[in-house]
Amino acid sequence: MTVIDPDDATHRLFVCSPNEEANRQRIRAENCLVRTSSHFGDEVRVSVWTEEIQSSKPSIADRLDSEFTHVRESDRILGQDGVEYRAALPDGEPLISDLLSLDNGEDSCLAWRLYGVRHIAVLNKGEWICHVFPESSFERDLRDNTDASSIVYQVEECIQDLDGVGIFPVPYITHWKGEQYRYVLKPTRLGITPIKEDDSPTWIDLNRLSEIHINEQNHTIRFTWQSQNLSSAILSKLVDRNNELPTTVNVEETTDLDLVRNSLSELKATCGYEYKIRIDTVCDEQ
Repeated sequence: MTVIDPDDATHRLFVCSPNEEANRQRIRAENCLVRTSSHFGDEVRVSVWTEEIQSSKPSIADRLDSEFTHVRESDRILGQDGVEYRAALPDGEPLISDLLSLDNGEDSCLAWRLYGVRHIAVLNKGEWICHVFPESSFERDLRDNTDASSIVYQVEECIQDLDGVGIFPVPYITHWKGEQYRYVLKPTRLGITPIKEDDSPTWIDLNRLSEIHINEQNHTIRFTWQSQNLSSAILSKLVDRNNELPTTVNVEETTDLDLVRNSLSELKATCGYEYKIRIDTVCDEQ
């Protein structure tokens, strides 16, 4: 059994909210992911920072030692940080349920859930199907190799009442190429890379978008950014000779334009982004 590789994920759970509720939403969302996945798995793995758990949740720490099994170094799959435990499912469900519980109040559990619990993973026949890394803003992953009645569908049912939370395919929603830049659209960020460079993308938070203007006739997309929020690092990497962020993108294929439009509309609806979407046949000149 090998260490979990996030690149093997088929879907990722994203919390798009940028406000102070984001961490609470992450906890609620990952609870949905773990609980739903547990119905499809036969083993659960947990790694924790022992001192943090003993200090914040001594009863959970005692139960991990008594009800779960310590994983030997050679059998670890959750990295080398913290102490790793394992248990069979469904036998381990009661403790996992208590580990995920918010009964003592969301504020009191926030710190230890984000920093005391290192990893949680659900496995089926030795292959991971769910992996959450609470310290990370992004790593709440699902590997769904089931048939039509998929884990993804049931996770979607579980998170439907959580604002700004969605589960999306990885590694990206869609990507396309303009005349000067390559673009990668993810649920929380837009990646931009100059065509002539092989660097990794510069990422811009989608919360910084104020308007998207799609011209279906000319195959163009015009982005209007909230420039006052853009960091100097982004500006220094992406500015053109007029010191303006690239805004108008030519999309070569009609199918690509449709994908971009549909993806941006889906993200706006799912994540609650405030950007406006205009679709015209003639692009206004500015």
